[in-house]
Amino acid sequence: DNDFVAILELPEGEHEYKFQIDGRWEYDINEPSKDDDRNGRNNIVTVKKSDFEVMEALT
Repeated sequence: DNDFVAILELPEGEHEYKFQIDGRWEYDINEPSKDDDRNGRNNIVTVKKSDFEVMEALT
């Protein structure tokens, strides 16, 4: 399995991210994304208040 996992504490709202693979910045074409203002794209994750309940259950 080639899955990577990171657990981060993020505030409620929209957050952008991408991955560095072999020295290149990449985004996941299968996930929501938007322009990054530099002729590239970033993925988007939206954190909702209800997500905090899940994190509390995991800790």
